[in-house]
Amino acid sequence: MVISVSQTISRDIEYQGQAYWDFMTQEEREKYAWLAGIIDGEGAIFMSKRKRRDRNYQQYDLILRIEMNSESTIRRVKEIASVGRTYRDSSRPSRYKTGYIWVAYDHEAASVTRHCLPFLCTKKRHAEIALAFINARSLVTGKGARKELSPSLEVKWEYFFQALRQLNGRRPIRKEV
Repeated sequence: MVISVSQTISRDIEYQGQAYWDFMTQEEREKYAWLAGIIDGEGAIFMSKRKRRDRNYQQYDLILRIEMNSESTIRRVKEIASVGRTYRDSSRPSRYKTGYIWVAYDHEAASVTRHCLPFLCTKKRHAEIALAFINARSLVTGKGARKELSPSLEVKWEYFFQALRQLNGRRPIRKEV
């Protein structure tokens, strides 16, 4: 029997989600189930990639973002997650309702995603890829560390980046020749 990389990632990440589930109280489960519903409906799990000006390498970051018109819901997200930051969306034209955003990056985003994983439906595959990226990056660079990547690691990070892009309905970025 041949097992694909995708199946291996899913199994490993599912185990992590189950481990969090085992240590949650019923009240915590209910809160994270609610949060998972918000993420499935209004959230986005994606990665950013940028070239550092001062260094010769790409920097990849995981982002978990929820955007909506309900300030009280965004405040509740922040309360349950205990990480991330909230702010008012100032980019909207004045004729629209005020928007509110909660966002978490990298390990904070991964922490929330791990807690919500057993309850996610629509964004479950996104979460699995995001957690696989954070786990793989942590093994190499440590929590929050930034350093130049070897060519083989950059290929791996690019795989995670493109996989999330594709799940989010975006076309892959092709390298210029």
